[in-house]
Amino acid sequence: MPYQQARRTILKTLGVGAGAAVLSPMLSQLAAHAAGDSRKAERKRVIFVMQSNGMNPAHLVPLGVERSRPPTELTECSLADRELHAALTPLAPFKNRMVLVQGLSNAIAYSDHSCNQGALGCFPKNKGVMQQTIDLALAEALPGVYPHLGLGYSGGHESSVYNYSVSAPGRPAPILCSPAQAFNNLFGSVTGGSGREAFDLRTNLLDFMADDVRRSRNALVGDEKQKFDSYLSAFESLHARQQKLVAMQHKIRGAAPQLGHKLNGNLGGKLKTAGRYIDYPFYQSAGHRTLANLYCTLLHAAGRPRDTFGIPDPALKDLDQSGPLNELLA
Repeated sequence: MPYQQARRTILKTLGVGAGAAVLSPMLSQLAAHAAGDSRKAERKRVIFVMQSNGMNPAHLVPLGVERSRPPTELTECSLADRELHAALTPLAPFKNRMVLVQGLSNAIAYSDHSCNQGALGCFPKNKGVMQQTIDLALAEALPGVYPHLGLGYSGGHESSVYNYSVSAPGRPAPILCSPAQAFNNLFGSVTGGSGREAFDLRTNLLDFMADDVRRSRNALVGDEKQKFDSYLSAFESLHARQQKLVAMQHKIRGAAPQLGHKLNGNLGGKLKTAGRYIDYPFYQSAGHRTLANLYCTLLHAAGRPRDTFGIPDPALKDLDQSGPLNELLA
């Protein structure tokens, strides 16, 4: 059965109306399974690696490629017969499955030291937590038991920081900086000792509170009830996740001691990333593109197309800052 036909059949069978938009990712996966489309059915994940002080642009240039200063036109070459810079040697076995993209700007987020959430959100640091960052936007498009997982390192003693990701305006998301806390959050349901005890306590507490939380909402009216709804939504999300983790204990146990080694860089064939180096024109030059355009590209590939992301750069007002990078979309 063709994919689109399978999707329509599932929607009709379930009688889904207004909820179709919310349930779309899950229904699309069910339809892909029904249509026998393994590529569409495959779960997709996106990983962002943040390097606090950035990286040297010269490290992205393959050996033998001369980069003009500044670049004034789009440049592209294949990585097939080229050697990567020594700094990228660990990635050499995967070069036929990746693309190196150079020349995208994010000047709107620049600051004196760190641009914090602006790196993933494309908005000014000094404006506060303005809007959702790309990692959380993709988490909505590619849902799972843990739609978003942030792992980091802090030079201090913080177990978590809130400087990089945003789920909604005014709502920063945590980055776990304690390996022990991260392990217990992910695998506490299948480990012994204190990790399992903590998981069971969380599960029992959420079960115990469920009816009380809903009764509390029913007792409220007006603005107070509306404010409480955001708390209720977060509570129900946590409660549902705990129940899913309990049901998935067998799968989690098999994955707990391992790290994945499969590198899938094209989001199920939606991106053209097979061994390419792309260098966009320099800042303010004709044809220049921004980091926001890359984020739009990822959202298009994830099935949540968006042609703007973050805050437009006022210094590029004469250039088109909208849309995805067509050079990357399959």
